[in-house]
This record gives sequence, structure tokens and C-alpha cells, in this order.
Amino acid sequence: MSDENKPEEKQLEGQKDKVIVTEDGKATPTEESARKAAENQQADPDVQTTSEPTDSPASELKPSASEDDAAEAEKAEKAKKAAEARAERAAARAKKLEEDAAPKEPSPNQPKLDKLVALIKSKVSEGAVEEAYVNEADQHLPYVIIRKEHWKATAELLKTKQQMNYLRNLSGVDMETHFEVVYHLSKRKQRAASRRMR
Repeated sequence: MSDENKPEEKQLEGQKDKVIVTEDGKATPTEESARKAAENQQADPDVQTTSEPTDSPASELKPSASEDDAAEAEKAEKAKKAAEARAERAAARAKKLEEDAAPKEPSPNQPKLDKLVALIKSKVSEGAVEEAYVNEADQHLPYVIIRKEHWKATAELLKTKQQMNYLRNLSGVDMETHFEVVYHLSKRKQRAASRRMR
């Protein structure tokens, strides 16, 4: 073989083995490289020494029929649980609507409120009471809204006739179109003063 046709030997950077480059540009490993690759493969057959990827068997790529069945069963179970949860929520909503539609029992303080409104209308003025209701959120307290021109006479009536002699709370409410003043009145028994003599 002449020097011109002899394959050229080149050493790649970082490698101890030589690679022979032929005229057509293909690189082939030297005998030393081939021997080391064979030794590596014999030492650990699980380790691949070639750079080419191997094809996985078709059985590894496609899930088996039992895996498909298990996945379908899991999806069906999740769908069933979701449907049960929706049905429970719908039943709860229907029950709540039914309870809201049922007439409420009257407040235990409704008779007190009716009596108070009747007293104010008879003693102060028929038009003195603008609105009256029992506030269930505030321990079923009776609320009476009095027109401002009748407030003084109503306050005197409540103090004298109903013995509401204690102002528990006083607050203002901004209703955007007007202000309201809220008085929380209650009865307070007078304690007899006693002295201890020594």
C-alpha cells in the first residue's frame, strides 16, 4: 500500500486511542479501541459501549391490556365519585331551598314588640312608628323605628311607662341618604342603698 492510499492516523483530543480516517472520510476504531470495547461489554453486559441507541421492544412501548383496563377502571371510579359528590351538593341545595321556603316560627319576643308598638301608637301618635321588627341576629331584640318628630314623646313614654331607664348603647348609622341614631334601652332595677354601721 502506498503512502497516499494508507489510512491516515489521527489522535483525537482527550482520547488515548487512535482513530483511522479513510479516504472516504469514515472513521473506524483501531484494534486497541475495538479490544477495549469488547472487554467493557464482557465485564458488564448491561452497559452499552456503542453510541447508537437501541430500539426498545414493542412490548415496552405499548402498555399491556391489563394496564389499559386498570387505567380505565381508575377513570371510571373517579367519574363515579365526582358524580356522587355532585348529587350530594344538589341534594344539600334542594334541602336548603326547602327549609328557606318553609314558614319560620315567630320570634319569642314578637308579643313584646306588638305590645310596645300598640302602646306607642295609642299614647304618642298613630304615625309615630315608622317600622318595627324583631332582630333575630341580635338575640331576637325588638327594634322600633320612630319618626324624628315623635322621638322625645316616645322616649318619655318608654322611661315612665315601661321603666326603660338605662341607656345601654348609643350609636349613629350613615344610611347614605340620612343618618339614624340607635338607642339601646333597657330596664335597670334600682338597688336600695344600704349602709353598714360599725
